[in-house]
Amino acid sequence: MRENTKRTFRLRRSLILLVGAGVLLVGFRTYDRYFEISKNMDILGKVFTEVNAVYVDETNPTEMMQTGINKMLEGMDPYTNFFPESMIEQSMVLQSGQLSGIGAGLDQRGGDVLLMELFEDGPADEAGMRIGDKILRIDDENIGLDGRTLEEARNLIQGESGSSVTIRYQRGTDPVQQVTLTRGGNADQQENVPFSGMVNEDFGYILLNNFMGSAGNEVGGALKVLKEEHPDLKGVILDLRGNPGGRLDEAVNVCNIFMPQGTFITEMKGRTSSSNQRFRTMLNPVDTDIPLVVLVDENSASASEIVSGAVQDLDRGVILGRRSFGKGLVQNVKPLVYNTQMKITIARYFLPSGRCIQRIDYFHQNNDGSPGAIPDSAISTFETTNGRLVYDGAGILPDVVIEKESDLPVLTAL
Repeated sequence: MRENTKRTFRLRRSLILLVGAGVLLVGFRTYDRYFEISKNMDILGKVFTEVNAVYVDETNPTEMMQTGINKMLEGMDPYTNFFPESMIEQSMVLQSGQLSGIGAGLDQRGGDVLLMELFEDGPADEAGMRIGDKILRIDDENIGLDGRTLEEARNLIQGESGSSVTIRYQRGTDPVQQVTLTRGGNADQQENVPFSGMVNEDFGYILLNNFMGSAGNEVGGALKVLKEEHPDLKGVILDLRGNPGGRLDEAVNVCNIFMPQGTFITEMKGRTSSSNQRFRTMLNPVDTDIPLVVLVDENSASASEIVSGAVQDLDRGVILGRRSFGKGLVQNVKPLVYNTQMKITIARYFLPSGRCIQRIDYFHQNNDGSPGAIPDSAISTFETTNGRLVYDGAGILPDVVIEKESDLPVLTAL
């Protein structure tokens, strides 16, 4: 009896020492991390002070610090950005989701950012801009090879409706032109559902271009009209091709049109407790039984992938098209000092099956410096509600894949 008591005492003592050692180890690691941060901040501050104090030529401390911050963030993902005081209004508009544009879409060819889409009677159209114009500068920011990226240019060109933006551009070899446009106007092209109708006498069609403030209401309204005008409606097609995403809550609201209240749609997982959240549908659905087909392609991203991924994981419909973009990163805007802000990636999205849609690994680069794709060896298998196999790490693979047709040579030339 006494021997058992001694043995129990020794076991408890060993467990206490083990737990204590673990706590101390975690504490030391946390201390080491904060010490490294503090040490390197001291080094950075000393270098910055010395250069600005004694460098042979006059320096601009603000520009130098902003350059340093931008270079530091280049090693992360393209969605983590710093907003100086001069861009604080843009940052606030991005947070609200109430974006207005100039009636134009931008894309990249080589290192140049070009105007590749133009809406009739929009601000850019009325100002005389044309498809193919090379964007050189947006307000005070250089664009293209020696300046802001395509993603940043798209953010800069959007803003609060009624605000102005100044753009410098060049058409071919013509002289550089400059124009100041008012965002919004006749056709603020942020309409979420620009078209809905019937494909034939049986099936409806809803085109969803983005996920701004009223996407769920617009999709729900379009479906209700289709059902009212066509009582024998046999199915609906939701077109998310080319949809770059938008607000997470609107992605959940769009799912809510077709799924019962309380359905789990997506989950955020990050390093901090505040970054971990689960999102469920909150409202009464419009129709949980109507057959549903969701169209996606390589330009369907973010919120589009949450909708199509949830539909696939929950076996609510059929996904048709080409593999989606693969953006499963979550951003949050955090206020800093001196009226500056930072948009930073804080978590990853996970779908109902448990898979993540993120395709690009920004923290591991290829030999040429470009970010690497998630390797096949790291891709895991998951199951939908009905037991079908789906995969993570590569966007949304459609249930029915339709390969992209090659463009005709004459079309490519044009």
